[in-house]
Amino acid sequence: MLHSRGVFYHSPKRGHKQFVTGGGLQESYQLTSPYEKNIMPTLNIYYKKYFSGASALTANIVGTYKHTDYRYLMEESLQSDMSSPFSSYSYSTSGKRSSAIGEVRYFKKFSQAIGINTGVRGSYAYTVNDYTGNNDLTDRFHDTNIYGFIAAYGYLFNNKLYYYGGMGVTGRLLSQNGNHSSQWLCRPEFRLTYSLANWRFRLDGVLSQVAPSTGDLTDAEVMLNSYELRRGNPDLNDWWRYRMNFNVNGSIGPIGVQNRLSFTTQHRPVMGEILRGNANDNSIFISTLANQKRFNAWSETLTLFAQLFNGFSVSAGAQFNAYNSRGNHYSRNLNTWKFDFSADWIYRNWSIGLSWNSNEKSLFGETITRHGAYNNLYVNYSIGNVRLGLIGQYLFLHNGPSFGESLRSDIMVKNQELIVPAQGNMIMLSIAWNISKGKQRSEAKKDLDNSDNESSMMKYQ
Repeated sequence: MLHSRGVFYHSPKRGHKQFVTGGGLQESYQLTSPYEKNIMPTLNIYYKKYFSGASALTANIVGTYKHTDYRYLMEESLQSDMSSPFSSYSYSTSGKRSSAIGEVRYFKKFSQAIGINTGVRGSYAYTVNDYTGNNDLTDRFHDTNIYGFIAAYGYLFNNKLYYYGGMGVTGRLLSQNGNHSSQWLCRPEFRLTYSLANWRFRLDGVLSQVAPSTGDLTDAEVMLNSYELRRGNPDLNDWWRYRMNFNVNGSIGPIGVQNRLSFTTQHRPVMGEILRGNANDNSIFISTLANQKRFNAWSETLTLFAQLFNGFSVSAGAQFNAYNSRGNHYSRNLNTWKFDFSADWIYRNWSIGLSWNSNEKSLFGETITRHGAYNNLYVNYSIGNVRLGLIGQYLFLHNGPSFGESLRSDIMVKNQELIVPAQGNMIMLSIAWNISKGKQRSEAKKDLDNSDNESSMMKYQ
């Protein structure tokens, strides 16, 4: 199976203006005008071979090329029409990245109680980034990643217990402007699933290696405004992350129950920090990244659902999250709740539904990210192969969706909020037509789907 894909992105105009005040700063207007254009052709080759008995070999090769041009211009003015700006800052990057990913997996089932799954994955990427701005430089990266694993799986106790357990080794070899480094980590992984009557219990955990983006591993600097500077950090190191989940699914009479308890801990994660510095004889804040001490996150999610009568179903959920960021010089905590509700009704040719989510907040480092409330209402009517629909989003929210960030540093407090009034009370019409005809060919389900998602360069948007 061979797939080719190309992404061509061009965004010449997506600037925004904001009013800045507070903290002894001079009240001013800031106009940010980013520009970005990139191309990313990708070639994906997938192969699967079944052997006699329950065994198969799978291979996947992916090649990607990415060329990006990015520019950023910030102007500050005392007038809302941005006339006579008193300062401006420009920044640009031009990057080229070529990468290849190859992976091979093999599994064989000896019996219901035992099977093996093994594989190896390797990737190589070469990146060149040219930065022009507060400082001019060129970064060159040779990045090699290797991963191999072996695992056993099967069913025990009359198929009531499913187990999967294995061990992997991952390594990263990085060359940055002629400086070489390597890091290796063992990666255990397990999954246990137990079925009892109409209940199902699942416990899983995995230890993984996380790498900073090559876009963060740079000495490049960009002035965000007259009092803020963003700086990369070439001394960042990989870190490890452990995730564990416990899921319970079942029913109590007519009520379905889904419960999920999750825990994530990261040791020496890359998180943000704020420093003081000087530029052009002025005191400024420097926003950068560093390997901090630890990040922990707990999440408890309970969802109840029921089918009240034929064709009509409802669900409601509540989620509690607890975050803790322990930096080298700070400790931040956040406890949040999130609620959701949905209802769907299907009757003859009609389908009607609504959904609602409350505000959602999360913490990482010293930054709290917020997503505003969301609602959706749809009405569909089907005639043969044609479906007509009416969709409403952000109803009764005349300001539309909102997003925000809040920085809580000991030396700097910063709040940003983005609202999109144009999407408030948004009504859309949809027409869907199924034109499938004739003999249909079925394809084997792909169990490998690699891709290069590395951002590769430092940008500010």
